[in-house]
Amino acid sequence: MSTDQGSQGSQGGQGSRVDALVIFGATGDLAKLETFPALVGLVERYGVGEVEACVDHMIDYAAARFAEGVFTPQHNLAGAQDFYRDLKGRMKKYGRPPEALKIMPGLNAIVGRTAAEAHEKHRFLQSKIHPDVGLELLSNQLDNMDLSEYDLDGPLPEIPDHVAALAGQTSMRNIVRWSKEEGLTIRQIYERFAGARGQRTLIGSPVDIADDMEKWFRSYGVDGFLVHPPYLPGGIEDFVDLVVPELQNRGLFREEYEGATLRENMGLERPRSRYAS
Repeated sequence: MSTDQGSQGSQGGQGSRVDALVIFGATGDLAKLETFPALVGLVERYGVGEVEACVDHMIDYAAARFAEGVFTPQHNLAGAQDFYRDLKGRMKKYGRPPEALKIMPGLNAIVGRTAAEAHEKHRFLQSKIHPDVGLELLSNQLDNMDLSEYDLDGPLPEIPDHVAALAGQTSMRNIVRWSKEEGLTIRQIYERFAGARGQRTLIGSPVDIADDMEKWFRSYGVDGFLVHPPYLPGGIEDFVDLVVPELQNRGLFREEYEGATLRENMGLERPRSRYAS
């Protein structure tokens, strides 16, 4: 189901969000707006400020000017709203309307017929994360920092300056925040990160999941979601069978596809060819 929702957009004018919720299913990352490994060398050579400016330029030029879809790990609504407002606000100088870009944070939805069932399922899945796998995934996000000698139930060690400088990378920033602000141990961090590959995990009944998705959408934190099923095929089947009908009942998700292509179903216009006369 597609609904046109006119509302006061973050750019200060009346905006229309063509699709209610854009939902992608994925077995892994399809695309990510990330910094490049080469930036580590740039930090060491030029310093933090110059690299932060470089990252900001890449976001501005690549996303605001050209992108039609951005997948991003966002773990709280306030942060998602800031990212949404900032990126959509940059589009105006390139002559692009805000609806020409869909911002879709990843979502690891663990759904049960009841909240208790969902939480039990989550506990079981977390217990299956092998420490070696969790540490490797976490280490990869920290520029291959060796964590093998540290106590898994102790704090994350101090992050080297050249790695911390890349905290503008969303996954890195989340890891640092989990350690410093929430006081999570290394084990707790890798369990949170590995369970959803750094994306947000949402646990609950179909109503719980739909309530949260609706809140983020109506509060201008997202245009849609990239759904990361926790396991296959059961994880995606649970979402389709239990959550999608609840979203449809609220008029938040289509009951039939409007077009024959992904572009049409996302409400994105086909770009005019630079060679067209």
